[in-house]
Amino acid sequence: MPERPGFWLLVMTAIVAVFLGLPACTLTPAKTVAEMAQEPRPELSLGPGDVVDIKHFYLPELDESQIVRPDGCIALPLIGEVQVDGKTPRQLHEELV
Repeated sequence: MPERPGFWLLVMTAIVAVFLGLPACTLTPAKTVAEMAQEPRPELSLGPGDVVDIKHFYLPELDESQIVRPDGCIALPLIGEVQVDGKTPRQLHEELV
């Protein structure tokens, strides 16, 4: 079998390239569902254009949906004008209950 130095040089270069690229194949372990559940999720705040559903426990006939106006308020029949812009749904709930 005749010597082919170009062939062996190509084979050795390919082997070296494979071994140099192997460390890049390691993956960072992904977070588990339990780890992601423990991370605090940012609570979104209300703003103009958002829809707020108002539910009354004892008077379901007063249930309604309100769109937050450009001025950041909604109008509730028994309460009047309520500023909701920048508040979280939880903050609004605490204010109205």
